[in-house]
Amino acid sequence: MTKNLNQHIPQYCGSCWAHGALSALADRIKIASAGGVRGSVEINLSIQYILNCASDVAGSCHGGSATGTYEFIKKTGYVPYDTCQQYLACSSESEEGFCGSVDTTCSPLNTCR
Repeated sequence: MTKNLNQHIPQYCGSCWAHGALSALADRIKIASAGGVRGSVEINLSIQYILNCASDVAGSCHGGSATGTYEFIKKTGYVPYDTCQQYLACSSESEEGFCGSVDTTCSPLNTCR
């Protein structure tokens, strides 16, 4: 199973749809690769990447859809690990906390730092 995350840390972000979609996908990847049998390979996909790059298809901190997340990943062909792009709990229209001070555009830097 994937690690536990709180969608509202470090601040409020209504991204449960992205958390659920990527957690389910990570579990499927781990099962398909026999990760549970061969060892404890962690598969933790970047929720922030989805918030940065899939807002037009999937959603934002103000709601979205798991099916949009899967559609976006199918179209682009990948989603990076969360070690590449940590969860900030911000999307482009977020104004909560420090969100107004961070760049959430879909750029190479915001795909993998």
